[in-house]
Amino acid sequence: MQISPQADGPVRNKPELIEERLRLDGARIPELGCGNAKLTRLIATSGTNRSVLALEVDAIQHDLNLTITDLPNVRFELAGAEAIPTADSRRI
Repeated sequence: MQISPQADGPVRNKPELIEERLRLDGARIPELGCGNAKLTRLIATSGTNRSVLALEVDAIQHDLNLTITDLPNVRFELAGAEAIPTADSRRI
């Protein structure tokens, strides 16, 4: 039994697709559910002039993320998508 047909093209990973499809240079980027900040790091260090607001709802993981000191363009916040902490308080 075959669940789905095999893809014709190459398998692409998430970081490749992000960089290829999104114009993130010079952008303020919200990341919802940043987890261990692996993807946060990739987004923040690829390209130029990027600012990342990395949100996490798990307090333990958030405390771990606050120990990351080598990502000056990333702000870690304990928050979820329903209450994104931005200076202008606009809903995204």
